[in-house]
Amino acid sequence: MRLRCSHVCLHTVYRCRDCTFESTCPSDGDCGKAAWKEDGFCDDGNNNCGCNWDGGDCCDSASNFDYCSDCYCLDPNEIPDGSCSGSCWSHIYSGDGFCDDANNNCACDWDGGDCCLVKVLTTYCDDCLCLEP
Repeated sequence: MRLRCSHVCLHTVYRCRDCTFESTCPSDGDCGKAAWKEDGFCDDGNNNCGCNWDGGDCCDSASNFDYCSDCYCLDPNEIPDGSCSGSCWSHIYSGDGFCDDANNNCACDWDGGDCCLVKVLTTYCDDCLCLEP
């Protein structure tokens, strides 16, 4: 997709730096709230390619997930490097104190350690095993 200076770049305070730039984004998405990008909070409105996936906030288990509904890591570049298998079912539940089988894998940091606590809360798991090496 090619940026059009007259429409995309000049309609706000932003100015084109290179109007021949070919975007790799599949859509024209942009930040719902630019000030909330890369602030440590996952924001669904910023979690798109045009906003650089909220600056990574929705893929970082250390982020806060109180202000999102979907809370999914959508960044296609956040692919396990091969040393880990699996993915997070939902980052919002990693490290919340409850063991979640769907998050209990290497790629999701073993549910943030929730399945290996001294007292494992088993409300949301079936296997409820401490798999963390």
